[in-house]
Amino acid sequence: MRRPIRTLGAATAPLASIGLNFATEQPPTCDYAVHATADLLLISSSRKTRGVRYALLCGFFARPQAKITSSTVRALISDACRLWKHSFFVYAGINNSLPTLPGIVLPTRLRPPMLVQLRDFNTDELDVRFDRFQLIDSDFV
Repeated sequence: MRRPIRTLGAATAPLASIGLNFATEQPPTCDYAVHATADLLLISSSRKTRGVRYALLCGFFARPQAKITSSTVRALISDACRLWKHSFFVYAGINNSLPTLPGIVLPTRLRPPMLVQLRDFNTDELDVRFDRFQLIDSDFV
């Protein structure tokens, strides 16, 4: 098992530049954990829905230009499940820095609808594509 990171203070880039912004008025309502390798960081949390406990994979963050392998992703997911003592995990989102998205795609009937609204007032571009959009990028975590 990898040793936990005690501080993110030695990061070479400001946390906000990789999508992490902890400047909120309200403290978190759940416990979160950080799992990391040299090139990949995962934020997870323990959740329970309809009586089923699972590890929620809130977001993956890759070091810029790093080559991420499927085995690295699997190792961090295993660490998260082991920490929270859950056999299942849930990941919702897209992340082009990962070789493949973790897990399996659930049938449509098991997925609640998610409304994502985007307003970009600086462009007339209609075809918007995301390289990364995960639960941590919204109010779902």
